[in-house]
Amino acid sequence: MRGIFFSLDALIAIAIVIMTITAVKYISTSMPSENMHDFSNDIMEVLSNTQMKDVTDPYVETLRLSGLINDNDTVLEQIGELWSEGYDDEAQNLTKIFIDNLTRYNVGLWINDEEIYETGNSPPSTLFTSSRIISGIQKGYPKNGFVARAWATNIEKNNTLIVKGDYITSSVKRPFWGNNQNKINITYDVYIPDDAIINDAYWFIEAAWTDSKFKAYINGVYVTGSDASGSKLLTNLGSYFHPGHNNATIIGRYGSGGDEAGDDGASHIVVNYTTNNPSTFQNNGYIYFSNVKSNCSIQYKKPIFINGDIYSIDVNISAVGTNAYLYVEYDGDKYLISEKALTDGHAYWNNSEIENAMNSNGITYQNISNFYFWFDVYIDDYSSRENLGAGRELKNSSYIHINYKSYEDVYGMIDINHIVPIYQYADNDVGDFYRYLSWKFDLPNQTIPLYVDSQLAWLYHVYTNPSQTVKANSITLYEHPPKNFIKEFARFGYSNRSGEIEYGSNTYELIFGNGYSVNPFNSLTYYTFLIPSQVGYGNTFSTEEDAVDDAKKRLTDILGTFALAESIHTNSMGVSNVPTLWGPSVAEVRVWE
Repeated sequence: MRGIFFSLDALIAIAIVIMTITAVKYISTSMPSENMHDFSNDIMEVLSNTQMKDVTDPYVETLRLSGLINDNDTVLEQIGELWSEGYDDEAQNLTKIFIDNLTRYNVGLWINDEEIYETGNSPPSTLFTSSRIISGIQKGYPKNGFVARAWATNIEKNNTLIVKGDYITSSVKRPFWGNNQNKINITYDVYIPDDAIINDAYWFIEAAWTDSKFKAYINGVYVTGSDASGSKLLTNLGSYFHPGHNNATIIGRYGSGGDEAGDDGASHIVVNYTTNNPSTFQNNGYIYFSNVKSNCSIQYKKPIFINGDIYSIDVNISAVGTNAYLYVEYDGDKYLISEKALTDGHAYWNNSEIENAMNSNGITYQNISNFYFWFDVYIDDYSSRENLGAGRELKNSSYIHINYKSYEDVYGMIDINHIVPIYQYADNDVGDFYRYLSWKFDLPNQTIPLYVDSQLAWLYHVYTNPSQTVKANSITLYEHPPKNFIKEFARFGYSNRSGEIEYGSNTYELIFGNGYSVNPFNSLTYYTFLIPSQVGYGNTFSTEEDAVDDAKKRLTDILGTFALAESIHTNSMGVSNVPTLWGPSVAEVRVWE
């Protein structure tokens, strides 16, 4: 008979258990059934508490020399590992060493209901058991495994570039009557990634007054059909644009009676393109003005939405003229920062000047963080009616610099813009303008939402400060009253602070009172979100190939229909003896008569 031997430490550790097992062996056949239950527990205690390093059996030595023994395992863990890796005979023989000839009762060991070894006939339905969980093992899986991660080193994404027009006007009418012959020239910069393939583009233009006339040019080329008045949608413009820097110019002039020409803040250019650049999101804090030329004074209202906490602001104006005025508009009110002479064509406002002026009017940087506000710049004393005068220009090197901390880290992310079509419009006001509008969109789970933004073709025609309400997912974001009335409701945006943007279905609503309305067909609403360009280490697999394939699939699933990974880099590593590697499995000692 093969013997089993323990080191001195192990012998002391299990002496009481062995004595119990030995005693049980000589109890009469009339032993109460609960003693058989105790016996199953005793055997499980031996298997669970004896470490392989303390076992010096000759057969175990043979297995140890062949590399099949892990001395840091308990006997139960070692049996489980042999079983899971397909060494059924070795698992059986190791079990036999510990439970054979211990008692006249039948004893057996099962793992996940699979017999490892038993001393007698098949057990009846009535038996006594003791169970233990063995972590990290599963039939058919080795004790070593592989994990992998993946990241896209070259992607192709379909993206939408949106260049939103600002509220820009200049007089085209004399103080008392008729055309002053002035033309206002507004040029927007359009930056398309250098590697982009342009799929399509369109341009909606809405003049400052409904009768104002205009023409449009892209990169100096007249856009066919753009000689219009009031508003115009120009489509199929992809051939006018090219990758890199482009410019789009509106030349506005007198119509049939309106005081001003220019842009009422609803105009926008949309370019659909494909690029290999994962990050096309501008996040450097510099917001540039467009170039404006006129022979009358210039009014430029720049809407700003910062998705983050603002720390400082400075404004630099490069212009041709005599003086520059800087105002801030917030919550429907307008406050003068200061007037400055244009010295060598420049005027500069530092952070202290801006913050102190805002604070003196009860506005803090916290107020304007994550909410639209406006910086208004006037070149010379502005009048909506004036005679033709000297040439003025607000140059596109003028900027607003905002130092802020974004709510989301965009590093290593792929940014996507998605335009949301109008969902519902009702309560008709005038023509194609409505007092109730709503948009609905679904946000996929794998994305990280940044914000929702909208540019609105607005109409204010009854001058009684009508009500204005904005809701997102039934959360009221703005409401007049009690807040101030916003005359030029050309922009609204929001991010997620308390459920405004959620995974799954989302709703954005505008509700106006009599006298104020929005054209849903010429307005633009979109949401911007991020998707990761990489995935971390995932589940453990028995082969490196399976782990890498899993990482690639997880990355592909995250990219979804938004981007295509043309090149994926992976990194894999082996793991071993991890308690959570596989399983867990259930070991069970069974005792019966």
